[in-house]
Amino acid sequence: MNSRDPDAPRPPSEGRSTKAAGIAIAAGLLLLLWAHLFSALLSALVAYGLSSWLVGRLRLRMRERRARALGVLATIVLLALIVGGAVAILEENWGMQGGLPGLLERLADLLEKIRAAVPAWLASRLPDSIGQAQQLVVGWLRANAQDVRLWGQSALRVTAHVFIGFTIGLLSTLDRLPTGSAGWVTATAAGLANLAAAFADIVAAQLRIAAANAALTAVFLLVALPLAGVHMPLATPLVALTFVAGLVPIVGNLLSNGAILIVALTVSPAVAIAALAFLLGIHKLEYVLNAHFVAGRTAVPPPVLLASMLVLEALFGLPGLVAAPICCAWVFRQFGATPRVQRDAVSS
Repeated sequence: MNSRDPDAPRPPSEGRSTKAAGIAIAAGLLLLLWAHLFSALLSALVAYGLSSWLVGRLRLRMRERRARALGVLATIVLLALIVGGAVAILEENWGMQGGLPGLLERLADLLEKIRAAVPAWLASRLPDSIGQAQQLVVGWLRANAQDVRLWGQSALRVTAHVFIGFTIGLLSTLDRLPTGSAGWVTATAAGLANLAAAFADIVAAQLRIAAANAALTAVFLLVALPLAGVHMPLATPLVALTFVAGLVPIVGNLLSNGAILIVALTVSPAVAIAALAFLLGIHKLEYVLNAHFVAGRTAVPPPVLLASMLVLEALFGLPGLVAAPICCAWVFRQFGATPRVQRDAVSS
């Protein structure tokens, strides 16, 4: 390992290699967003970050090659347990709520409550029964069969991208940079390591945001509503979903918020309105939490972070919005605003 002081001036050729590698990686990130491959990049970063963390812990007790192999195997097992546990919890709660018949019964009760609560001119436009509502849904599906088919194909494509991304991330953990590699190779490897470190910073910040959201959601669903005499079905799974989905910025929040609103609607329109007001308040609070936690973890100023989110969302939609904090944290780390991952660490 090179014993050179990390704070010592770098040779001009090394500085040029670092800048060139940074520009190439930045272009690659934009290309991935343009090609709709951000899900693959995200899953690769998750797999690489988790497996690298496990390898670092195992390396203290065994040789590096064995630590890498066991770290990758442990990552696969852990991810399988997480996915299997989530599916098991959903199936158990689905069964406890009566499955599809129970859901249809709740929807029928909800339809009656809505018709009784809204004005007559609006009630006349609503379905008279759950059977009529099913007919409307079936008719819409038939009229938009082509779009539904495309959505299914897109879902399968994203699933394949996620699986391939996980595989790439795990293989990257097993791979080691050969000793004596060319300067551009080590510079590129260091830049990718900076990307992984920036992603870890964002995940650490997002973990705190997700924990805060889940805690507030638990207070609302498990404390405030029961005190008001309202018992939300699936309250505990919804809190867990809020935490897990909250680890994915923006998209995860939309998923958990939508689930809470749907379940609240099955109780009553008043509960749904209360849930919507709560979620809107949480949404506004997230701006403050995001600026505080992300700026505290990285060197990205909040105005720069918000501007990047605005620009990338305009260019690439929701994937750009999710990618903006990661890209910003990487740019500031790669070009010297935060401590960079040293080349020696990459080759170790």
